[in-house]
Amino acid sequence: RRELRQHLKAALQKTGKRILVVRGGDVCGKSHTQQLISYLKDAVGGFQLAIVDLGELAKTLEPGKQPNPLHVAKWLALRMSLNFETPNFSLAQANPTDAQWPAFNSQFCTALEAELSKKPEVVWWIVIDRPRDMQMPPLVAELVKQFALKLNGSLSNARLVLLGYKEEFEKDLKPQVETEEVSRISQTDI
Repeated sequence: RRELRQHLKAALQKTGKRILVVRGGDVCGKSHTQQLISYLKDAVGGFQLAIVDLGELAKTLEPGKQPNPLHVAKWLALRMSLNFETPNFSLAQANPTDAQWPAFNSQFCTALEAELSKKPEVVWWIVIDRPRDMQMPPLVAELVKQFALKLNGSLSNARLVLLGYKEEFEKDLKPQVETEEVSRISQTDI
């Protein structure tokens, strides 16, 4: 995990890459990355942390229902203690239909950018963890891509860590993306 630690160290720098994708096979420790980041927050500080565990989020929904962008947005708003009630966007009133998801994703990411821009000195790390037995819901993947576009632009006080994220980013985002392939820990790692 030395490479991962180097990636995290670089991400702590203002000029560091803003998106970290951690991939690997089953039971190789991708989700332990969030524990390492939590430890890093406590030991080093300098950032706030919001974790979206899609598996835990799914447990709060009706059986068989997958998280959608509205669920993720509300989960984040609660954990980040941010206000998403503006004249142009209301998270509390949002109830998008299938055709409205792209507009919702864009509006939420714009509102998130506006909220984070109010306190540029506060750096947020947002970790999204996908359990191995769950596919990334396509609507949530689109929300992630919208947020990544904001990170690639003027939003320098946020980092996005994606655990178990298999989707690819567009070519223009790749300079901001660091990818870590993890494998099972072996005797040589100890």
